[in-house]
Amino acid sequence: MNMEQRAQQYAEIQKLEGLLAYAVAHGEKAEEERIRAELVRMVEAL
Repeated sequence: MNMEQRAQQYAEIQKLEGLLAYAVAHGEKAEEERIRAELVRMVEAL
């Protein structure tokens, strides 16, 4: 993975972290779990 791809991955992870914070703050459990699973998948791929 080159630097540009890695930077893009980190940007996507940050976006998902923001969405996760919103889901947690608003009690959206199903969305929270979906986002957490996606974050785990992305971090493991790094």
